[in-house]
This record gives sequence, structure tokens and C-alpha cells, in this order.
Amino acid sequence: MEEQRLASLIDSFIAGVLNADEWMELHQRLAASPAARAQYERHIACHQLTHPNVCLPDAAELLRMKPAASGRASHEPSFASIEVVSGKLRAWCLAGAVAVCAGAGLLISLYYQPVPVALFQPPIANGESVAILRHAANVYWVNLTNEMFVGDPFPADRVQIAAGAIQVEFKRGARLVVEGPADLQLISDNEAFLHSGKVTAHVPERAHGFKVTAPALAVVDLGTEFGLRAPPNAAAELHVFSGTVEMAPMTKPPRRMMEGQAARIEGSRVRKTAVDRRAFLFEDEMAQREANEQRERLRAWKSAAQKLSSDPGTLVHYTFEDQRKGVSQLANTVSSAPAALPGTIVGSEWTEGRWPQKGAIAFTGQTDRIRFTVPNTLTSLTYMAWLRIDALLNSSNALAITESMQLGEVHWQVYRDGRVALSARSGASGTVDQTWDRGLSGAVFTAERLGKWTHLTSVYDASARTINHYVNGRFVSSSPIKRPVPLKLGAVEIGNWGVRVDQPKWASMKNAGTPYLSRFWNGRIDEFALLSRALTAEEIRQYYEQGRVAAGMVLAKAE
Repeated sequence: MEEQRLASLIDSFIAGVLNADEWMELHQRLAASPAARAQYERHIACHQLTHPNVCLPDAAELLRMKPAASGRASHEPSFASIEVVSGKLRAWCLAGAVAVCAGAGLLISLYYQPVPVALFQPPIANGESVAILRHAANVYWVNLTNEMFVGDPFPADRVQIAAGAIQVEFKRGARLVVEGPADLQLISDNEAFLHSGKVTAHVPERAHGFKVTAPALAVVDLGTEFGLRAPPNAAAELHVFSGTVEMAPMTKPPRRMMEGQAARIEGSRVRKTAVDRRAFLFEDEMAQREANEQRERLRAWKSAAQKLSSDPGTLVHYTFEDQRKGVSQLANTVSSAPAALPGTIVGSEWTEGRWPQKGAIAFTGQTDRIRFTVPNTLTSLTYMAWLRIDALLNSSNALAITESMQLGEVHWQVYRDGRVALSARSGASGTVDQTWDRGLSGAVFTAERLGKWTHLTSVYDASARTINHYVNGRFVSSSPIKRPVPLKLGAVEIGNWGVRVDQPKWASMKNAGTPYLSRFWNGRIDEFALLSRALTAEEIRQYYEQGRVAAGMVLAKAE
């Protein structure tokens, strides 16, 4: 685990802005801990991959260095100029340069490509969050282990993007628009280190003192909006668009810069330059980019949805589109389905879906539901839905549940612990396993996933004798079918269960109790499909990609 205070000290050392107390603290930490020295070695190795002209001492060399009379470390690296402090260090740098050159071919051979994302990992692995993702547009993340959604928290850690733009809002209120490619390290709820890239900062009153450090300078806000550019192997630039900042270049005392001023920092030299708003991305432009991306995603999904509705195996497809709000009949876009299989909306209200222009139904009450009927007898089936579960209120929560109590009925639901279950009644009596063929996933709807739009697909595949679950286009679990039976759905309810114990048909369940009979949940649904065949894993992945709402794509270096 990376120790954040030590990481901050190492970054400040690389930037050449350590004061005497911080230099002593870094020296003591490295002297006292092998783990600290190992972290230091990893840190500088990563830095030199992106800044090959910077020669940094290893831990042993640093421990032999002394702070200069100014209180700063005598080793002060920069993008533009590096002073080697000893003959031994010159030799070290030469060897490092050879290593860098040898590694250059390997780095060039690497390229970025989309890769599957590990599921169910919360955004925060250790420690408290210091910021949240407020906006994102066409972003490509580098080296994430989980998908990101707008509203997700960031811990004190590196945020790296290869392209696109994001807006990060710190807990103290400062907001950074980050334009890719960029490498930003979040230090605390009011501080960041820009390794490389370009940011625009908007700092409200409550966040005064917000600090951004780059390898060539440190910037402390005094009530302002400013832009900071730190390109690899080039001069950093600071542009003040409003208010005042305090800038501390390497080896120079802090100076104040006012609205309308800009500076280029070349090593220890500071040169005036013209303020250029056009070179930076601002919040209104960020919001427009995000809106444009959402419209494009909606357009792509509509095209994919039309194809799904035309699939010969699709029986029910509710898109929640092109309908007057307030209507109680839900149109089935599969025109070839028997009697069109419309849905009846009970109690639920129309609301906004995955995107601002997308329709959806909200389940907020105990009697809310959508009812439809399927007269067909099926051999295999696929249930697929885009839904946002806000709260799992009961032991079992209905996604699509039949009510015949006969062999072949099917229950699709989410348990209170977040597991997804697709079950077919395949036995007359006995235990649950003797009565049902049940496919159970691991915990899907954990606290981190509640409140987020999720693409969920469950497949009963009689040919393969398996029940499979997919979340956001990715396979998550498979269970065997022990006793395949013809599937007879009949009346189906989305979001609730239609059992009425006051009717003779369900009299045997009078003593079941409210906890068992209650299957409602709170949330939204903006697409639902039932197919009479088993969709393949590739078909499911492709359909998810056409309608996904995660912020951008996750990239990793090819193997």
C-alpha cells in the first residue's frame, strides 16, 4: 500500500519545492523504513518513464545528500535543466539514460486497447475519498480496475486519462477540469499534484488555499480561476483568469500573480506571456461536451434497440420511448409478438432514464408494478433490463416474476444481499433445490452499485443446461440446470409480485407472511426485453456497449 504523506514528500522533492522541515522528514522516513525506500524507488521509476531527461538519485544517493543553505534539497530536478551534484551521480544518470533508451523500444511497442473491467470493486480501496467525479466527456481512463460513473468518489491517488476530459470536485469545493492526456495525483481534499497535462481550476470562497503543484512550480489559490499546463519535457505555464494566486517556482521565493497575468516557467526562470483562455477547457465547454456525448450515446442505443426489436426471438421489448407521459399502457416495440404483448403500468410514474432525453418508469410505492402476459411456452429464454436500483427493501425483490405456482414458472429477482437469481420451478415439492432450478450470482447490487444505472442480463439456456448472469456486458456466474422443463410464464410482473392470498388460487400462501410476499423495490427501469432464445455472451456485450452509461472507457497496456 502506498503511504500518501510519503508520496506527497517525494513529489515535492521531484518538483524541488521541499522546505527544510519537509526535507528532514523525507530523509528520516527513508532512513528508518525499507518499505519507504522501496516506495521511493517505485515512485521515481514511474516518473522517469514519462520524463526520461530527468535524472533522480536512488534512495541511497538521496540519503547522502544534504539540504542547501536555502533549506531546499541541493538536488532540484526540472523539465528543462538538471544539475548533477556529483561525479558519481553523473555516472548514475548515464547508466539510467542507457536503461531508458533500452526501454524505449518496449514502450513504443505497447499500445492501448479496451479490456474487460473487473466488476464489483468499489472506487475506494483504502482511506476516505477526497473528491468526486462531477462530469466526464469522451474520456479514456488509464490503468483503472473498475468502471467509473459520474458521482463516484476518488481516493487520494493517481487519476490518469489518455484522452477526453473530466471535472473533479474536491470535498472542500475546488473544481478542476482536467483535459487529457493528463496524470493528476489527488493529495487531499484541497490539494493536487499535476504530473503532466492541463487543468483549469475554479475555486470558491470555502476552498481558498487550494494548492496545485507541478514538477516546476507550486500554485496556491487566493480566490481565483486559473489554468495550469505541465507538458512533459517542456515549460510549464500558469494563466490567471480571475482573482489572485501565489506562485512558487523552483528555487525562487513565492510571488503573487493577478487576473490577466500569465507566466512560463523554464527551470528556475519565469517569463511573462500572454493569457490565453482558448488554450484551456472551461466548465461550460465541459458540460457541452458531456451533453454532446450523451446525445450520441442515445442515438447509438436507439439504432441498436431497433435491431433488437426486429430479432425473431424477441417477444417483449419495452423501450419506454416515444410515449406520452402519464399513459398507463407500455408499448411493446416488437410488432410481430402475439397481441403485441403491451405492458400495463400500475401506480408507477414516468421519469428520466439513463440520459436526460430518455424515458423511464420509477418504482417508489409498495404497489408499483408493470404487468404483462406471455402465452408462449418456451424452451430457453433471456431476460435483459437497464435498471437503477436505489433500495432493496425486501428479502426478495422482483425483476420479473410469474404467479402460476405451476411447473415451468420463472422468477427473476434480486435478494436483499445483492445476489441475482433466475429460477425455474422444476419439482413438485421438497426443499428449494428440489423444487427450483436456481441460478445465483455473487453479490451484484452492493452499496457501491445502488443508485447507478446497470445493464443486467440473465439467460436460461436449455441446450447448454446452464443459467448465466451478465452485468454491464460481462459474464459473472453460471449455474447448472438439473431438471430442464418447458417454461410457462403466463402473467408476469416487473417490480412486484401479483400473488393475492385472498383469492382461492393462492389460498395455500395465506400464512406465508408479509416479508415473504412483499417483492417491491425502489428505483427506475428504462428498458426491458424478453427473448425466447439464449443470447450469446458476445451479443450481450455488444448491446451493453451501445447503451452504456459508465463515464468513458477503461484502457490498459496490451500484454
